[in-house]
Amino acid sequence: MTAGSPNTPMPVKCGTCERPMDVPVFCGNCSALALANEADYFQLLNQPRQFDVDPARLRQAYLNVSREIHPDRFAGKSDDVAQLSLRVSSQINRAFEVLSDPLRRAEYLLELSGGKSASEDKSVSPAVLAEALELREEIDDARARGDTAALGDVRRRLEARRERRTDEIAALARALPGDESLRNQMRITLNDVKYDLRMLEQV
Repeated sequence: MTAGSPNTPMPVKCGTCERPMDVPVFCGNCSALALANEADYFQLLNQPRQFDVDPARLRQAYLNVSREIHPDRFAGKSDDVAQLSLRVSSQINRAFEVLSDPLRRAEYLLELSGGKSASEDKSVSPAVLAEALELREEIDDARARGDTAALGDVRRRLEARRERRTDEIAALARALPGDESLRNQMRITLNDVKYDLRMLEQV
């Protein structure tokens, strides 16, 4: 990737010493902290802005940044610095939680690409609601009969469908930002897989 491409986090200069910062919340040169409200989660952990991440690299980046900004490192500093450390730590924790989960990462990339959020568009594929009603009936009947084998079969089918839709989401996320049609399709597929997850909770 070339510098300045949509997938490459832009370098940030330290507001104290003006040296380039690997991550926009901590300066390795002068140890200054910064609350990076304009930075996205990929920038906070120095990751390429794309769906595919290296889990080991992501975790190592998280651990590295967390060590540098941990509130214990700023014990004895002013209350403002201590509070800033807590707020920055919260930012980093949230970034790691989102980027380490494939579905949440896909949702976040869709948001960065200008797609609708789940609260803005609750649309699902036409067959999803009908499938959900049929599955609920199967689950209720199996429970009434105490048929654990039938419940297991429903779970296996739901897990297979969730995996298939998750693969579809990954493919769509790799094509972002795409056009409006692609983003809408991704929104619907994300909503669909949430139905699968809710159904799995009932089995």
